This record gives sequence, structure tokens and C-alpha cells, in this order.
Amino acid sequence: MAAPVITSITPTSGKSGDVGIVILGTDLYGASTFILKLYDSDFIEHDITSFVTYKSVTEIRFKVPPYVSDIYYVVVFTNEGASNVF
Repeated sequence: MAAPVITSITPTSGKSGDVGIVILGTDLYGASTFILKLYDSDFIEHDITSFVTYKSVTEIRFKVPPYVSDIYYVVVFTNEGASNVF
């Protein structure tokens, strides 16, 4: 496997509590390590792995945490490295 790559996130906006945020890409789910981090508009890091509702090598679904508002950026970490920021 290679480092994860995020190709899209839909919908492109959401608010706290929204479900069904979908990340598409490649190598998104590592063999032993998987962490989903969200960075808010102030670039404060939040580990949101516990908000993941589905994960596979090509797709991740998550619920927007209650402490997130405004603009956010997502990064997937696996044992192969970090994804692009999306």
C-alpha cells in the first residue's frame, strides 16, 4: 500500500452533527493504523477517528463533531503516511 490520497469530500460543507460526510480516495485505510484528523479554521487539530461510521480502502464516512464550525480541513493518517490535506 501507498500513502493515502483524498480525491474528494462530499458534501463540500456541513454543520455540527451532520452525518454522511464522504471522503473518497485511495489507500485510505491502513493495515494497522488509521487516524482521521480534522483541522478547523484556526488550524487546531482534532482527532475525529471516533466519529467515523464507515471505512474502506477507497471510502470513509464520518459525522461532523459538535465542536467543529466554519471551514475545516481533513487529513487521513495510516501506517504508510499522511494524505494530502483536503
